[in-house]
Amino acid sequence: MNNGIGNKIKQLRESANISISDLDSKTFTSVQEISKLEDGEENPSLSVLTQISNVFGVRLGTILDGTEPVSPIINKNNDKISGIKSLDKNNYVISSLAQGKTDRNMDPYVISVDYTEPGNNCQFSTHEGEEFIFVLYGNIVIYYGNSQIELSSGDSIYYDAIVPHRISSKNSDSTAKVLAVKYLP
Repeated sequence: MNNGIGNKIKQLRESANISISDLDSKTFTSVQEISKLEDGEENPSLSVLTQISNVFGVRLGTILDGTEPVSPIINKNNDKISGIKSLDKNNYVISSLAQGKTDRNMDPYVISVDYTEPGNNCQFSTHEGEEFIFVLYGNIVIYYGNSQIELSSGDSIYYDAIVPHRISSKNSDSTAKVLAVKYLP
């Protein structure tokens, strides 16, 4: 688990003088889930992180990164970029490519995407802003509103994030990897 994220959420909550129960009502999560996030017992889903960042009026990267130097952020091919496993039913591992960049307007990520069975148990994300996804390798399915869009290595999609959406590897026996850029106004 990543206690740095939990510590940042707790710090933001306490700085804003918001109780855990106030935060849970604003993010559609439970008091228990927020407590587990703050204690580092669970990793949050991307959807929950986005909701929490919106409540505090901060970038998603502020919660993921913690510190924010002013200099450019450079990731070399051989650099190991740490990621967190999202504990929602969508099975993502999310790695920030802009960790530490101040005052950014977009958040780029590399996301490893496992297969998730279609159905009512899958969690859709919806939030303000826009997203761009480029498939680095593998095959994915984007569930966007009522549409299913299949993309392969080299394909991309740009969409309004207010429409309920989620991604899955197309094949149950393989993991896909995508570059995702999220813009939150």
